[in-house]
Amino acid sequence: MIGNIDVLRHAEAIFMEKSCIDCHNYHPDSPKKDWKVGDMRGAVDISIPLSGDEGLTETIQYAYIVFIVFSVIGMFFMFITLHRAKNLSKELEIQVDKRTATLNELAHTDALTLIANRRHFDDFSHKMLAKKSDTIWPIAFLIYDLDNFKNINDTYGHDIGDECLKTTVNTVNLALLKHGDFHARIGGEEFAIILQGITQAGLAKVTEQILANVRNAVIANNLDVSFTCSIGSTWVSSGSNVTVKKIMSIADQALYKAKFNGRNQSCHIDFSDTL
Repeated sequence: MIGNIDVLRHAEAIFMEKSCIDCHNYHPDSPKKDWKVGDMRGAVDISIPLSGDEGLTETIQYAYIVFIVFSVIGMFFMFITLHRAKNLSKELEIQVDKRTATLNELAHTDALTLIANRRHFDDFSHKMLAKKSDTIWPIAFLIYDLDNFKNINDTYGHDIGDECLKTTVNTVNLALLKHGDFHARIGGEEFAIILQGITQAGLAKVTEQILANVRNAVIANNLDVSFTCSIGSTWVSSGSNVTVKKIMSIADQALYKAKFNGRNQSCHIDFSDTL
């Protein structure tokens, strides 16, 4: 056997006879030249260790240990890498979700006044009526805009005009009753409000409060700037034969009447009166 195991030879023991001595003593392959009668020939448990086996064994063992150590280290770093990659994937997913939510919010928000824009208003109103939920009724739609807003821009400039719009939104928000009340900018100086689960008396109260708040609004560092608004509203008691287009048309007609009657006031047309 070859390796780190000694070579082992074994043969049956044979004793030398006189007739064999001369032959074995002079034979070139004989292991020795001084055979005598009675000497035993044939290897009996002769072991010859291979030179250098111990060093080779130690080298192989060392290499094996190094291999195991580096394998463990490699598996450790592979685990760390996979774990980190998994965390990075989750972090990236969270960042994407946040970014998507931010972009979605920006797409539905008016940049100047920071309330809902026209697109958001259309989505909200159509989805609200599509639910056919009894909890939203009665509902009221209001459309209002600033009176003679062009004169404000022409007289004071568009920067002051923008401040008027932002101040108007802030003061109108103070008049809204519920967290679910919806307020949107649907045009240059035109706004819309949706009130859910409100009575006619409640609608009248909100309308008068909006008029008063806008009338008394103050622009910081421009105390001489004053403005008013006009409001058109409609009230709907149930969802029968109701569409957003129809409701907005009635509220717009009411706003036109408020403008025609002198501005700085509200006009109401009940939805049922148009059926």
